[in-house]
Amino acid sequence: MAERVDYVTIALTEGDVPLLWLARQQLMARLEHIESTARIRASFEAVGATGRRVELSWGQKAALLAALSDWAASRDGYGAMPAQLITLRNLLIEELVSVGDPTP
Repeated sequence: MAERVDYVTIALTEGDVPLLWLARQQLMARLEHIESTARIRASFEAVGATGRRVELSWGQKAALLAALSDWAASRDGYGAMPAQLITLRNLLIEELVSVGDPTP
């Protein structure tokens, strides 16, 4: 049985982004209400608390960025978003802009 860790990592092109368990839980709660993020949630659930990397496709990264951007634009704004998720949002912007859509 895998030992429980207190974080999960998101795999990005420029390196992994760690999220503490609390930030992961807050993100999952937000994604729960967005139908288009079902596969993202499944990816997070698949790695659970094992410390393995969450690997997302380009489209999933774009959907995650959209969800984080919507959260930031909500009435709660950045004040309610954990700093790690703001960092993740910023890194996703950089990655999706610099890499672009890999599909022709």
